[in-house]
Amino acid sequence: MNAYERHQRYIRDYVLYYGRGKLPAVPQKPTKSDDDILKQQYRFIRTEEDDRADDSREAWEKRLARRYYERLYREYCIADLTRYREGQVGMRWRVEKEVIIGKGQFICGNKHCEAKEDLKSYEVNFQYAEAGETKNALVKLRLCPPCAYKLNYKKEQQKKKEEKKRKRKVDKEERKLRKKMKKEGREDELDELERKKAREAEELAEQERIEREEKEKAEREAEKAKNVWKKDAQVEQTKNRSEEFEDYFRGLFP
Repeated sequence: MNAYERHQRYIRDYVLYYGRGKLPAVPQKPTKSDDDILKQQYRFIRTEEDDRADDSREAWEKRLARRYYERLYREYCIADLTRYREGQVGMRWRVEKEVIIGKGQFICGNKHCEAKEDLKSYEVNFQYAEAGETKNALVKLRLCPPCAYKLNYKKEQQKKKEEKKRKRKVDKEERKLRKKMKKEGREDELDELERKKAREAEELAEQERIEREEKEKAEREAEKAKNVWKKDAQVEQTKNRSEEFEDYFRGLFP
């Protein structure tokens, strides 16, 4: 089974074992807006002590489905990128329906996008309210390339603005230097300055090419490692329950 098929299996198992009336963190009334969603009192961080009493009476498959379902609520968020040009990105936790269908995990995490291909994870700092307290958590936001562009739009625009400002300053200084050298009859030095500038441009282009190739290679290796999901039968060391769960969940939380 691929990752999405395994996701569907765990969700089906959870509903089978617990029933819809026992799903955790489900709103008791229809959600009408993102603001309503943000006000829901979710509990995302659970401990072994929270589940110990129940776990002692549950079969392995039941515990596995339960742990997977509960982890889904604290792993990913949904973003509203409507005002990305202003640098304003709204974020919220996923609701039950989104968790079940894989929205924000196997489907782009932009509220208004349904893309399923070429998704990448971005770790974002999410501020939210829980039990009357303001909290911060690093969560994953899964986006397709066009939506990732929107997420980073403001930052990239700022970088371009700073680069243009730096280039204008350098060009101004070069013009002043050229004018001075020409006035002093230092044409040979001026020619050497031109050659030096051309060499620096070539070196910069080569450096950018190498960095781009290294980044692409790292991304390919990360994707390859992420898609590997197999259990090593030769491992002899004893694993605790959390480690066993992680083995089964490998590849499901990209």
